[in-house]
Amino acid sequence: MPSFVKIRILYIIDQLLGLAGTEKHLYSLVRCLDKNLFDPWILCFEARNEVLRYFRPYARVFNLEMGKIYDHRAISRFTFVVGLIKKIRPDIVQTFHFKSDTYGVVASRFAGVPCVISSRRDSADLKRERQIVLSRIANAMIDHFIMVCRKVMENQRRKENIPLRKMSVIYNGVDYRRFASGDNYENRERIRNQLKIRENEIVIGVCAIFRPEKGYDVFLKAIGKLKEEIDNFKVLICGDGQLRKKYEVYCSENNLKSIIHFAGYVSDVEAYLSAMDIFCFVPVKNEGFSNALLEAMASGKAIVASDVGGNTEAIIDDHSGIIVPPKDHDSLVKALMRLIRDQELRGVFANNAKKRALFEFNLEKMIKKHEELYCRLIDS
Repeated sequence: MPSFVKIRILYIIDQLLGLAGTEKHLYSLVRCLDKNLFDPWILCFEARNEVLRYFRPYARVFNLEMGKIYDHRAISRFTFVVGLIKKIRPDIVQTFHFKSDTYGVVASRFAGVPCVISSRRDSADLKRERQIVLSRIANAMIDHFIMVCRKVMENQRRKENIPLRKMSVIYNGVDYRRFASGDNYENRERIRNQLKIRENEIVIGVCAIFRPEKGYDVFLKAIGKLKEEIDNFKVLICGDGQLRKKYEVYCSENNLKSIIHFAGYVSDVEAYLSAMDIFCFVPVKNEGFSNALLEAMASGKAIVASDVGGNTEAIIDDHSGIIVPPKDHDSLVKALMRLIRDQELRGVFANNAKKRALFEFNLEKMIKKHEELYCRLIDS
């Protein structure tokens, strides 16, 4: 029998409705944590069964089926949630997003959890004033905050008055072995043939959900201007969301339909990255530290990214990519034009980005830093 007791960690997350962003991050954590030392559990407010099946081999999962935290049902179920957390008896609770950072934190404290951590993964630009006030109240009950990048740390400290001594920066990590084949010729040929893209055409790629903060307005306006200058390129967009139809209509109305492929959500994103020559990621606000950007870097793509969130911490301007001002489609056009016309520069940037992802932002480093933080907080 082991002479030690595993550290039980309960992750509380607002939703598990897909495998992007925070959900993907949590999946990496529960899958890769050292199971000889840690015992991961998950409590979510709402979820889809097809998503939960990814997590269940690695963690015990409970779905509260509770979409709102302000209504009478959430209030009436508070005692149940507290009781459930007491039964789980976690050593650490780690929360993700607003519901978990407030309702989940309060419930954890009522349940007597000894250590509560909040993982902050965006710049809080979309939080309403009421949410900021509630967050500040709940923050007093949180022992430590994991910030996904320094930019997020600066913004959260300013907006929510979080003490610097209670914050640590842990960057996202990319599964390098999965994405290191980003230059896989077989995948490149398959996807390009499937989409009828000629070998001599440069492919500009995007992987992002269709939400206003992701900057599709800026990107597509830049693509329209780029099309007026050159004609040997195509655009490949991987992602879905409620605004997708709006942008498909925009492309039809602005004579862009023939050069833009909307692939929707793709589970084998590494294959689609293989088909790309340039990766473009130009959010306008509320960005944290993009997993999609890291995946493109690990795949060996030349990057153009906006100066938002942690993009400038991932990409070194004019070394592993080009950084452009947010909401500036003219600067974006110039950057794309520069990379399209200079194949050698694309190769240099792509190689530098790949090395940076491998050495600075690999999955093993991210997991190790979480494990070290958990042990340190428990010991203290």
